[in-house]
Amino acid sequence: MVRSLYLALAIGLAIAGSAARAQGVDPCDLPDGTMCADDGDPCTTDLCMAGACVHHSVPSRITCEPVLDAYRRAVELGAMVAELQELVATSQLPEGPRVTIMSTLEIVGGDLATTSDALAGRIPLPLPANGSTVAQIRARAGLELVAGTSPLVRPLARALAKPVPDLARRARFLYRSTNQLKRELRRIQRVSGVFVR
Repeated sequence: MVRSLYLALAIGLAIAGSAARAQGVDPCDLPDGTMCADDGDPCTTDLCMAGACVHHSVPSRITCEPVLDAYRRAVELGAMVAELQELVATSQLPEGPRVTIMSTLEIVGGDLATTSDALAGRIPLPLPANGSTVAQIRARAGLELVAGTSPLVRPLARALAKPVPDLARRARFLYRSTNQLKRELRRIQRVSGVFVR
Protein backbone atom coordinates (compact mmCIF):
# COMPACT_ATOMS: atom_id res chain seq x y z
CA MET A 1 0.00 0.00 0.00
CA VAL A 2 2.71 2.48 1.02
CA ARG A 3 4.85 1.46 -1.95
CA SER A 4 1.89 2.04 -4.29
CA LEU A 5 1.36 5.53 -2.91
CA TYR A 6 4.96 6.51 -3.51
CA LEU A 7 4.99 4.99 -6.98
CA ALA A 8 1.89 7.02 -7.77
CA LEU A 9 3.66 10.14 -6.52
CA ALA A 10 6.67 9.44 -8.75
CA ILE A 11 4.40 8.93 -11.76
CA GLY A 12 2.57 12.15 -10.94
CA LEU A 13 5.85 14.06 -10.83
CA ALA A 14 6.87 12.64 -14.18
CA ILE A 15 3.52 13.61 -15.74
CA ALA A 16 3.73 17.10 -14.24
CA GLY A 17 7.23 17.49 -15.62
CA SER A 18 6.11 16.38 -19.07
CA ALA A 19 3.24 18.86 -19.03
CA ALA A 20 5.58 21.69 -18.04
CA ARG A 21 7.98 20.81 -20.84
CA ALA A 22 5.09 20.64 -23.32
CA GLN A 23 4.10 24.19 -22.38
CA GLY A 24 7.77 25.21 -22.44
CA VAL A 25 7.44 28.02 -19.87
CA ASP A 26 6.00 28.89 -16.47
CA PRO A 27 5.67 32.42 -15.04
CA CYS A 28 8.82 33.65 -13.27
CA ASP A 29 9.40 37.05 -11.63
CA LEU A 30 13.09 36.44 -10.83
CA PRO A 31 16.04 38.01 -12.69
CA ASP A 32 17.09 36.41 -15.98
CA GLY A 33 19.46 33.48 -15.49
CA THR A 34 18.17 32.73 -11.98
CA MET A 35 17.31 29.11 -11.26
CA CYS A 36 13.55 28.63 -11.10
CA ALA A 37 11.11 25.83 -10.24
CA ASP A 38 12.25 22.30 -11.04
CA ASP A 39 10.10 20.73 -13.76
CA GLY A 40 10.69 17.19 -12.49
CA ASP A 41 13.17 16.36 -15.25
CA PRO A 42 16.81 16.14 -14.07
CA CYS A 43 18.02 16.55 -17.64
CA THR A 44 16.71 20.06 -18.16
CA THR A 45 18.01 23.40 -16.92
CA ASP A 46 15.34 25.49 -15.23
CA LEU A 47 16.09 29.20 -15.65
CA CYS A 48 14.12 32.44 -15.62
CA MET A 49 14.22 34.20 -18.98
CA ALA A 50 12.13 37.26 -19.87
CA GLY A 51 9.59 36.65 -17.11
CA ALA A 52 9.21 32.93 -17.75
CA CYS A 53 10.67 29.80 -16.19
CA VAL A 54 12.12 27.99 -19.20
CA HIS A 55 13.14 24.34 -19.22
CA HIS A 56 15.78 23.45 -21.83
CA SER A 57 17.31 19.99 -22.24
CA VAL A 58 20.96 19.81 -21.19
CA PRO A 59 23.57 19.38 -23.96
CA SER A 60 24.22 15.71 -24.76
CA ARG A 61 21.05 14.73 -22.95
CA ILE A 62 21.76 11.05 -23.57
CA THR A 63 24.70 11.22 -21.12
CA CYS A 64 22.35 12.54 -18.42
CA GLU A 65 19.34 10.25 -18.81
CA PRO A 66 20.71 7.33 -16.76
CA VAL A 67 20.06 9.42 -13.60
CA LEU A 68 16.30 9.68 -14.28
CA ASP A 69 15.25 6.72 -12.12
CA ALA A 70 17.63 7.60 -9.30
CA TYR A 71 16.41 11.20 -9.32
CA ARG A 72 12.77 10.14 -9.15
CA ARG A 73 13.59 7.72 -6.33
CA ALA A 74 15.32 10.51 -4.37
CA VAL A 75 12.29 12.79 -4.81
CA GLU A 76 9.99 9.94 -3.77
CA LEU A 77 12.08 9.30 -0.65
CA GLY A 78 11.95 12.99 0.23
CA ALA A 79 8.15 12.85 0.10
CA MET A 80 8.24 9.72 2.24
CA VAL A 81 10.32 11.50 4.88
CA ALA A 82 7.95 14.49 4.89
CA GLU A 83 4.98 12.20 5.47
CA LEU A 84 6.79 10.33 8.22
CA GLN A 85 7.61 13.66 9.89
CA GLU A 86 3.92 14.60 9.92
CA LEU A 87 2.95 11.24 11.41
CA VAL A 88 5.64 11.36 14.10
CA ALA A 89 4.69 14.94 15.00
CA THR A 90 1.09 13.88 15.71
CA SER A 91 1.93 10.54 17.32
CA GLN A 92 1.59 9.66 20.99
CA LEU A 93 5.34 9.32 21.44
CA PRO A 94 6.83 10.92 24.57
CA GLU A 95 8.27 14.37 23.94
CA GLY A 96 11.95 13.40 24.25
CA PRO A 97 11.95 10.56 21.70
CA ARG A 98 9.67 12.52 19.37
CA VAL A 99 12.06 15.50 19.29
CA THR A 100 15.05 13.20 18.64
CA ILE A 101 13.26 11.36 15.84
CA MET A 102 12.04 14.60 14.27
CA SER A 103 15.56 16.03 14.34
CA THR A 104 16.93 12.92 12.63
CA LEU A 105 14.20 13.01 9.99
CA GLU A 106 15.01 16.67 9.30
CA ILE A 107 18.63 15.70 8.57
CA VAL A 108 17.54 12.77 6.39
CA GLY A 109 15.10 14.95 4.47
CA GLY A 110 17.78 17.59 3.91
CA ASP A 111 20.24 14.95 2.66
CA LEU A 112 17.68 13.58 0.21
CA ALA A 113 16.70 17.05 -1.04
CA THR A 114 20.35 17.89 -1.71
CA THR A 115 20.82 14.50 -3.38
CA SER A 116 17.91 15.13 -5.75
CA ASP A 117 19.35 18.60 -6.49
CA ALA A 118 22.74 17.04 -7.29
CA LEU A 119 21.12 14.47 -9.59
CA ALA A 120 19.20 17.28 -11.32
CA GLY A 121 22.31 19.41 -11.74
CA ARG A 122 20.87 22.14 -9.54
CA ILE A 123 24.06 22.46 -7.49
CA PRO A 124 27.53 23.16 -8.93
CA LEU A 125 29.42 19.97 -9.86
CA PRO A 126 32.70 19.35 -11.71
CA LEU A 127 32.46 19.04 -15.48
CA PRO A 128 32.79 15.49 -16.84
CA ALA A 129 36.39 14.53 -17.59
CA ASN A 130 38.46 11.43 -18.44
CA GLY A 131 35.58 9.77 -20.27
CA SER A 132 33.05 10.31 -17.45
CA THR A 133 29.46 11.14 -18.32
CA VAL A 134 27.12 13.73 -16.80
CA ALA A 135 25.21 10.85 -15.18
CA GLN A 136 28.34 9.47 -13.55
CA ILE A 137 29.40 12.85 -12.15
CA ARG A 138 25.94 13.44 -10.70
CA ALA A 139 25.67 9.88 -9.37
CA ARG A 140 29.02 10.25 -7.60
CA ALA A 141 27.90 13.50 -5.95
CA GLY A 142 24.53 12.01 -5.02
CA LEU A 143 26.12 8.95 -3.46
CA GLU A 144 28.47 11.08 -1.34
CA LEU A 145 25.47 13.04 -0.08
CA VAL A 146 23.24 10.07 0.69
CA ALA A 147 25.92 7.65 1.93
CA GLY A 148 25.26 8.40 5.59
CA THR A 149 21.47 8.55 5.30
CA SER A 150 20.45 4.90 5.79
CA PRO A 151 22.57 4.52 8.97
CA LEU A 152 20.53 7.39 10.40
CA VAL A 153 17.22 5.79 9.43
CA ARG A 154 17.84 2.29 10.78
CA PRO A 155 17.78 3.29 14.49
CA LEU A 156 14.47 5.08 13.89
CA ALA A 157 12.81 1.80 12.99
CA ARG A 158 14.08 0.26 16.23
CA ALA A 159 12.99 3.26 18.30
CA LEU A 160 9.49 3.16 16.81
CA ALA A 161 9.05 -0.62 16.86
CA LYS A 162 7.25 -0.95 20.21
CA PRO A 163 5.46 2.38 20.67
CA VAL A 164 4.28 2.88 17.05
CA PRO A 165 4.64 -0.31 14.94
CA ASP A 166 3.06 1.27 11.84
CA LEU A 167 5.62 4.07 11.81
CA ALA A 168 8.38 1.51 12.39
CA ARG A 169 7.26 -0.30 9.21
CA ARG A 170 7.43 2.97 7.28
CA ALA A 171 10.90 3.66 8.67
CA ARG A 172 12.07 0.17 7.62
CA PHE A 173 10.70 0.76 4.14
CA LEU A 174 12.52 4.11 4.03
CA TYR A 175 15.73 2.35 5.11
CA ARG A 176 15.44 -0.31 2.39
CA SER A 177 14.54 2.26 -0.26
CA THR A 178 17.49 4.47 0.66
CA ASN A 179 19.82 1.50 0.27
CA GLN A 180 18.26 0.79 -3.14
CA LEU A 181 19.02 4.38 -4.15
CA LYS A 182 22.65 3.95 -3.10
CA ARG A 183 22.92 0.73 -5.13
CA GLU A 184 21.46 2.48 -8.17
CA LEU A 185 23.93 5.36 -7.86
CA ARG A 186 26.84 2.91 -7.60
CA ARG A 187 25.58 1.11 -10.69
CA ILE A 188 25.47 4.36 -12.68
CA GLN A 189 29.04 5.14 -11.68
CA ARG A 190 30.28 1.71 -12.82
CA VAL A 191 28.84 2.10 -16.32
CA SER A 192 31.57 3.84 -18.31
CA GLY A 193 30.97 5.61 -21.55
CA VAL A 194 28.21 3.38 -22.91
CA PHE A 195 25.77 6.30 -23.07
CA VAL A 196 27.85 8.29 -25.50
CA ARG A 197 28.51 5.61 -28.12
